[in-house]
Amino acid sequence: MSAGTTRSAELAGAPASNDPQDWAAWGREAVAERRWDEALARFDLCIARFGVRPHWLSQKANALRRLDRLDEAEAIYGALAQDHPQLSTGLDGLAWTAARRGDDARALELFARCIAAYPDKSVHVWTRQRAQLLMRLGRFDEAESVFRGLVEEDPTDIDARTGCVRAAIESSRPAPDRDARREALTSRVLAEIAPKDAYAALQLLVLLGATCEASTLLLDLESRARSVQDIETCFQFIPRLVERGARGALWDRLLSRLRAADEAEPELELGLLLALERFDTFVSTFDAHRAALATSRQLFMLERVRDRLAKPRRAVFAEEKVFGIGLSRTGTTSLCAALSVLGIDAAHWTNPLTHQLLSEVDYFMLGAATDCCVSAEMEKLYHQYPNARFVLTTRPLEPWLKSFGEHHDRHSWAGDIEGLRAVFDRADCPHKFEHAALEFGLYLNAGSLAEAYRAFDARVRHFFSDKPEGKLLTLDLFAGQGWPELCGFLGRPVPRQPFPKLNAMSSE
Repeated sequence: MSAGTTRSAELAGAPASNDPQDWAAWGREAVAERRWDEALARFDLCIARFGVRPHWLSQKANALRRLDRLDEAEAIYGALAQDHPQLSTGLDGLAWTAARRGDDARALELFARCIAAYPDKSVHVWTRQRAQLLMRLGRFDEAESVFRGLVEEDPTDIDARTGCVRAAIESSRPAPDRDARREALTSRVLAEIAPKDAYAALQLLVLLGATCEASTLLLDLESRARSVQDIETCFQFIPRLVERGARGALWDRLLSRLRAADEAEPELELGLLLALERFDTFVSTFDAHRAALATSRQLFMLERVRDRLAKPRRAVFAEEKVFGIGLSRTGTTSLCAALSVLGIDAAHWTNPLTHQLLSEVDYFMLGAATDCCVSAEMEKLYHQYPNARFVLTTRPLEPWLKSFGEHHDRHSWAGDIEGLRAVFDRADCPHKFEHAALEFGLYLNAGSLAEAYRAFDARVRHFFSDKPEGKLLTLDLFAGQGWPELCGFLGRPVPRQPFPKLNAMSSE
């Protein structure tokens, strides 16, 4: 029996025929369902059984890229670009791989080459990606120009209109008349985007700090939300625009409408049940819809939450949870992604199932959590979860100060401590009370941001100074630490893929 035949017997559902089209369709089935490990194995079998074909190599490379096996993917794409230059798949794959690596400048150059070399192919997609890369590189005026070209090409392209406004928002930040620009952009969002795409409009209004306008739009949408899409949009934005105590009634109405909708959406229903803390109903609903959730991207996290809610509480409090207690802008997003790669259901800043800031109920439901929500609660979490481990992500003070200021200027339009205090004092503060409480507790009650940083570091060192060895790991991702330190601390094997470096690791 050949190696290909032996391997095919190991994979359920392999085609019985010898028609390569049937086998290729079998491979594409896994791709369509985003089951990348299976897609890789299936196209490997196609190649072993019928020989190398460029499109199959492309599918194999795509699966490798999705699995973050970027070196292997890049090698295949490079060979395709050299051996089959008439096909766009090689150069296209190299561009997407560079973007995946965070090498934005190289990705930008490669997408430009795609457009020049294959003008009859995916030019619109490549052009849109160029605009996104220009945004990430901080070249906002150029990005706005590219987005504007896409709008001129197709005036109904709401995504391009959204990108155009987003680029204009970023361009306005250093401008001396930025408040006037923000006001004009707010009017533009309400006139051009809100009538066609409430989700995009809400995103932009939140980015502009236009809280009153965003809240009015949200409540209007909620009053008439009947479709799954509108209900999902309301669910995502309610925690950002409505104080915690007022959310329950809104969620309850959304849940009733969702259940009355023609289209079943169990993942959204489960999220609403968790937000409403109807835990028994969540467990029974998950069990009833388990088969329908098979392709959900949130399945793993939903399964873990369901299992914990069905356990005796003492068993959950005894789990070996992981808490990332580093301050914001110290690599907390990358740490969360790394914990997910290790098979731990981790969340950063918000619970992705409920869209709320992480709180006590989330720490119970999840296997790991990171960011300043966790930082503020580290002492309590240590005693609530006696078998938990803690990871303090750090970075040098001066880069942290710069990153902190840039981050808060993006989200609050104020990057220094006095400006932030003024923002959180305003009646129309763009952030809810629970967020304000975190900011004052960790930063804004200090004399300066540098003082806040040092005070928190001293707080952590003091608290863990008399704790057992092995409870705290200090991790400096900016100094090149990563898998060896984290996996050694948690007793887990080092993954094959590179350590995640999200938010470009320069301003995270």
